[in-house]
Amino acid sequence: MTAKTRRAMIAAKIASNGEITFGGLAKEFTVSKMTIRRDIGVLEDEGTVRRVVGGAIATNGKSFEPSFESRLAQAAENKWQIAEAAVALLQPNETVILDSGSTVLTVAKAIRGRDLGLMILTPKYFGCDRASE
Repeated sequence: MTAKTRRAMIAAKIASNGEITFGGLAKEFTVSKMTIRRDIGVLEDEGTVRRVVGGAIATNGKSFEPSFESRLAQAAENKWQIAEAAVALLQPNETVILDSGSTVLTVAKAIRGRDLGLMILTPKYFGCDRASE
């Protein structure tokens, strides 16, 4: 299969499903994740898809990417269980790096009020505030 054919199939799959993962496509097309990343890069340059962490989504609107508020509410109980388990691993005065995301926000809320004396670093601390990208 040519790269052009594979990219057309990937574009069709994203248009149909709204999103894909690099790993899923790599298995489906029996190529490396890096090959899929390059394909997604080409499709992104064409304006067909938008790259997101771990995959890509369709660019034909945000209807395929739920709002942050809805993602926060989705599986909320599981997120609290994850957050509580993560916080239980923390020791006083540690440095913690928190990225962005609905589960990470739940972890941050679980940390709040624990008086652990943590230094918490976020993407904004590193100058890579994703909201501005």
